[in-house]
This record gives sequence, structure tokens and C-alpha cells, in this order.
Amino acid sequence: MDLARLNIEMCGSVNLCDSDPDHYRRIFLQVAEPWFMVDSAGRFIELNSAAVRLLGIGLGCDGISLAEMITDRALREDFFRRLEQEGFVREARLTLDTFNGVVIDALVTATIIRDANGAIEGYFGSIRDVTLETQMCTLLASMARFPAVDPNPVMRVNDAGVLTYANTASAPLLEAWSVQVGRPLPSEPLERVCGCLADNLVCQFELTVAGHTWLIVCAPVAGEKYLNLYGLDITARREAEIEVGRQASELALANEQLKTVNERLNQEAKRLELIVRGIGDGVIVTDLDHRVTMMNHIARGLLEVTGQAGTGSMLASLFGDCTPPPARLKEMLEACQPDRAEEIMLVLHEPCPRTLRIVASAWVDPACRIAGRVLILRDVTREREIDQFKTDFVGSVSHILRTPLTSIKGFTKALRQDGAMTESLRNQFLDIIDQETQRLEALIEDMLEISRLESGRMKMERRLIEIPTLIEAACTMLSPVIESSALTLKLEIAESLPRPIGDLEALKRVLINILSNAIKFTPPGGTITVGASGDHDGLTLTVTDTGIGISQTDLPHVFERFYRAHRPGMEVAGTGLGLAIVHEIIERHGGSVEIGSELGYGTVVLVKLPVKDSPGS
Repeated sequence: MDLARLNIEMCGSVNLCDSDPDHYRRIFLQVAEPWFMVDSAGRFIELNSAAVRLLGIGLGCDGISLAEMITDRALREDFFRRLEQEGFVREARLTLDTFNGVVIDALVTATIIRDANGAIEGYFGSIRDVTLETQMCTLLASMARFPAVDPNPVMRVNDAGVLTYANTASAPLLEAWSVQVGRPLPSEPLERVCGCLADNLVCQFELTVAGHTWLIVCAPVAGEKYLNLYGLDITARREAEIEVGRQASELALANEQLKTVNERLNQEAKRLELIVRGIGDGVIVTDLDHRVTMMNHIARGLLEVTGQAGTGSMLASLFGDCTPPPARLKEMLEACQPDRAEEIMLVLHEPCPRTLRIVASAWVDPACRIAGRVLILRDVTREREIDQFKTDFVGSVSHILRTPLTSIKGFTKALRQDGAMTESLRNQFLDIIDQETQRLEALIEDMLEISRLESGRMKMERRLIEIPTLIEAACTMLSPVIESSALTLKLEIAESLPRPIGDLEALKRVLINILSNAIKFTPPGGTITVGASGDHDGLTLTVTDTGIGISQTDLPHVFERFYRAHRPGMEVAGTGLGLAIVHEIIERHGGSVEIGSELGYGTVVLVKLPVKDSPGS
């Protein structure tokens, strides 16, 4: 690869390569995240020390191919195809079979390196190991499944240390412990379990049993005298860590070889500067005084720095009003060491609030003295918003579940304690328990449907829909409720309607949900009108009622999950998920849904769907 053909004018107004040709070479080798360079065939040309440790390359990288490490052929072909077409791939999730035989899950970011004629010479990028994150996500997901079919060990232990339940996957662990259900645990796990129960806190520990290493999570059950144990076999990971340690001497030899390669990379310093400037994450390099010596265009975009401004400025001046404040940020950066990266979550308050994840490390000069810091910046605002959404979601579900569970618990207790209860009162209590159970069942079903819709796991049949048939099916299902509520149902369906393509059952669910809301909020004697019209531009379904209406304050939030409009003195059963499900299904069909309403004057819901054919065809 001819490195002398670079256009050095792209390096910017400050060119550190002229004064210190080793500058960017040292950055490449000492940055805390694994960086690599491969040729056009995917063979490694250069790795920094972090990449050597992660991939277990050992005695150099000649002839070793990144492409061969990607175990999934389809993902490998897609990764390099996207590189060639787009010039840059960010955080591609790949499974890598490393040189020492350890398989890891990784997020790979890469960009194309081109020669002066525009031909592809190779690729430059970074690798992030997310294996442990994947395993823990799998473990946490398994905890939500029914324990008997969980692929990982799930056990229950009472306050006397006696094993009261174990699923099938627990068999290898119990056999190694020589214990069975109904018997106390061995002394070592028993001591940990008793301590966890005494503190009433979730804890985790590792146990090596019969040559296997297990990660055990102890979770006390609130208000009960027992806890659940969840196990994960991490033997392979621990063995891989031992193997990495064993190769430390080989890495020392590899470092000697890197010194030789350094002579060649001195001639490529300007090209490496361009590569650093073009990496997918924001990169800022500072000197010991925290003055910016280089920043790539990604960092400029994140900090809204225009042109070549910023280079030569003090780092704190780029962040402005932020948390932690500049003085504290300076202290955190000065604590960075060459062999240890520091992760900093930085919140920018202006011009618009954003959260940046900064991974900072120190880089050293040839005399092994700290000469400055390297900051890798990534915008994680969206991830933080998702975390907050998850927290709000759990809070909403907990609030909705509390009411029916409290009723079920209270009436069940009354049935148990009052032996002289009349048959009529007993049946009344049982009816209430049954109703609350149905509420819980409806909530769970709605939550599962929302989950399937958002994740794309709900398969939609695609066929032409006859709208009159759809309306008739939905109205027939709800006709007993409409009659018992003393309401009048009117149909205003055009004679010739276009036919949308979609899933009949899903669209029927949409219409039933909308009609159910109209029935709930329309007083006896009111009218509900279902209309349908359309042309070659699309189909419109309308549901109009003469009910109590929705306030302008509540109207923008009606499609939010668990949102229920505030109606003083009126309590209506429901999960708060009906319109959210309607919105998801209609979006999956490429349509839209709108609601107009005014308190005391009723509500109109408009559903618009694209169509396949013209009316009457």
C-alpha cells in the first residue's frame, strides 16, 4: 500500500506531523479502544495493542484475515459490500472467531482507505467487545420466561437453606453439588444465600464446581422467606481470560515487532491523521495543558464547531455549559492513565441538551511521559431517552397492575376468613375476582401485542380487504354491548370502495378498539356512526360518536401507552393500550390515524389506508 500518495492538504490548518512525525503513530498504538488497519482483501496490516489483546493475534498479524474471523458468511459479505458502497460502516454487530479460538460478539466500525486515484487500498476501523453484555442480556431475558423451560439453571431456596425448586437446566449444577430438591445446599453456596436473605439484597457470586465456573445471581422475593437463584455457565469466558494472560509474553515480543513497524509508519503519519479524522466516532487530541491539537469532523459536528475552529482552543471552551462542569471535567481527564481508559458521561445544556459518552485515555511521548489525552466522543442522547422510557414503562405497568391485584388479594382474604359468608355474597366476591383477573389478562395480552408489533415479530397477512365485510364483522361482535348500552349504531358506507392490502384480523382489531372506546364514553341514548369512503388516493374509515369528548389537553397524548384521559368523577375500565395498538397496526399498514374531539360534543376518529385497486374493480 503506497502511503506517500496522500493529499496532506486535508489534514487541516495545524499539521502536527511536520513537528513530530511520531505523534499520530503513538495515538494509534496507545488509544484505549481496539483499532485496526486491513488491506483490500481484509488481511490485517496493523493493530494497536488493545486490538492485539482482544483478537489474540500474538506473534504479529501477517497473513491473518479479519474477513476469515467473521463466522457468519452472510454478515461478512454484507459488511464488506456496505463498506464498498457507502464508504463507511458504523457499529456492525459481528461474531468474531479470534486467533486464540475464543468467539466474541463485537461492534465493528470501519471506513475505506483510497489511493490518489480513488481505488480501494484497505480499511481502517475499531472493534468493541460486547460479549459479556450479550450474555447478561440473555440471562436477564431468560429470567422473564417460565423457569421450567429456561435454558439456564433456575432454583428456589427457603430461609432454612433448603432447595425447594429446580428446573431441568439445574441438573448439572445440582449433580456436582450432590444435592436434590428438599435437601439443604452445600456449605459454600449456603453461606452466600443466607447472607443474601439476611441483607434482603440482590447479589451475585462465582462458584467453581466440577471444573465449571458458574455465575450465580441471588434475588430475594419481597415479603417472602425465600429467594430465587439464577445461574449462568461462564467457564468458557474465564478460560479465555486465562489464555489471554498466558499470551502476555507473546504480546511483549509483538511490541518489539511493532517498534520495527513504527519506522515505516513515520512516513504515514499524515495519512494516519486523515484516518483519525475520518473515524466514525468523534476524536479529540489534547496536549498536557488541555489545548486541542486535533479533532475530526465528527467531533466538530457533535460540538457544533464550524470549519477549522476549535484546533488550538482550550478543551473546556468547546463544551460550554455542561455537566460535570469544566473544572470537574479537567480533574477527571488529568486522572487518566495510558493503561486505563476513563468513561465520562457529559451532558451539554446548550444550544440543545445532549448527552455524550466520552472514553478518555492518556498518550505518552517516546520517553514514556504523559503528553496529552485522547477523547473518543459518541452521542448517546437517544440511548438515554430509551432508558428513561423503560423506567417510565415499568412505573406505568406497576401502577396499573396494583389496582386489580389489590382487589383480588382483598376479596380472596375475605373468602378465606369468613366461613359464615352467604352464598350470594361469596358469588359476588368471586365475580369481582373474575373481573379483575380478566383485567389483568387483557393488560398482559395488550402488552404482548404491543411488543410483537414494535419488534416486528407479529406476522401480517397481506391480502385484499373487503371493507364492508370488515365493518360487519366488528359491528356484529360488539352489537350486544351496543344494545345493552342503549346506543344507536349507524353505518354510512359508500357503495363502491377501493380495497386496501392488509391483515384482516389486525384491521378488525383496530375497528373493535375504536368502537369500544366510543361505546365506553357515549351515554345511553347516544349515537355511534361508522363511515367508509375512498378513491384511488386511499381509503378513509371514520368512527363518530356523540359522547363526552376529549379535552384539548389530553388530545395530543391519546396514542401514548397507558395514557388515560382525566375525567373527574368517572372511572372507566381499560388498559390504556387500545389506541396505542391501533396506532402501531395502522402504521404497519402504511396508513395514518387521527382523532378530533371537543368536551361535551363527541369524538371522531379517522383511519386512512393506502389502496391496491380503484373503486369497483
